[in-house]
Amino acid sequence: MADRLSITAAGLAKAVEIKLNGSLLDFVLGNLPGPEARILASIARHYPRAVPNSVAADGAQYSASSTSYTNPRSALRTKDLIRYPEKDHVRAAEWLFAA
Repeated sequence: MADRLSITAAGLAKAVEIKLNGSLLDFVLGNLPGPEARILASIARHYPRAVPNSVAADGAQYSASSTSYTNPRSALRTKDLIRYPEKDHVRAAEWLFAA
């Protein structure tokens, strides 16, 4: 089934509990490469609103048309950390703000 995940016995034996000392967003930001972290932080400041790419890029000190912005932004989407809810807009993924 595509909507379920299962852990194997071998995986369960190697699993460790993750303890968060802050928010889930802070944990994720701390584990991303610098450019991705700066861009996600910029986008997350506006959550739950979607923001134009120009606003997200400016907040991370990039140009919205630069590959220094577009490549890490694409990586964030691939990692399910952001969404493109409408043309030229980005929004942080809802799960980053789960309690």
